[in-house]
Amino acid sequence: MRKSTGVILFVALILMPFSSVPAEEDGNHPFELSFGTVRTDTDRGAINLYLSYREQIDENKIFASIGEDDFRISKGWLTGFSPELLIQTGGEDAFRRVLAKIRGNYFWPGEMSEGSEKKPEEPKSFLRFPLAIGFETDHRFDKLNLIGELGYEFIGRPVGKNQMIKRPEVGLFLQTGYKFEIKDNLEDLEFGGAVDESEEDLNSFIMRAALGGSAEIDIFHFVKDRQLIRFLPSGRVWYDIPNSEIYYRLDLILRLVLAPEKSFDLRYELGSGEPNFNDGNQFSANFTLCF
Repeated sequence: MRKSTGVILFVALILMPFSSVPAEEDGNHPFELSFGTVRTDTDRGAINLYLSYREQIDENKIFASIGEDDFRISKGWLTGFSPELLIQTGGEDAFRRVLAKIRGNYFWPGEMSEGSEKKPEEPKSFLRFPLAIGFETDHRFDKLNLIGELGYEFIGRPVGKNQMIKRPEVGLFLQTGYKFEIKDNLEDLEFGGAVDESEEDLNSFIMRAALGGSAEIDIFHFVKDRQLIRFLPSGRVWYDIPNSEIYYRLDLILRLVLAPEKSFDLRYELGSGEPNFNDGNQFSANFTLCF
């Protein structure tokens, strides 16, 4: 894992200049580092490590700052491209994966104001058309999936008392690419959650359709605007078109927010997701830092 982590971090540094909005200016914490103990479905314990980089897009800021120099198509706007990175690893039986993408988002506001210079009004929701290109691999880099993705997403406005449910999202996606064999492992020693259970053949084309969604739900505040318990559900189902197979991933996080950049997470994962599509499950207790 050390070699693959180094390669991905190097790639991330190269991709940073493509970022559309500096994290400090946008008030976001795009890096998330989570580590702790994990228990797999074969009752094995291990250390869990989860590192991700993804900018949190504030659609309201995008539409409030639209000017003449922005790239426009009809009444929608295309934001700049930004990098995404996810590294997940753990013990011998834990889910392990590396994902890296360059993603852009074309937004479609709900309502437009009248006049010569049309501006988006404060909408209740947005439509987003994400497009991305990148790669998927396991921790050993013995297989590499080059992937292009096009999606259609609905992003709802906060709902409920005190806007309890934030960023509800649901979307449809189409993924296509090619699965390369980097090196031939004649003797595959992986087991449990690290096993590649995908039906996608090596050195062949990939075609998937997917349905996914996520939300942020505030459950309980200890002190107003400070410590709170938050529930973060997300999930995705893939349909492997050439092989007529269905894969899935469900990710449930119960988060105790200790500070804006620190939290304690209880996490349940059902299905590893891309690229291995392992159908196991694991539970972990993690300390999470955002920066």
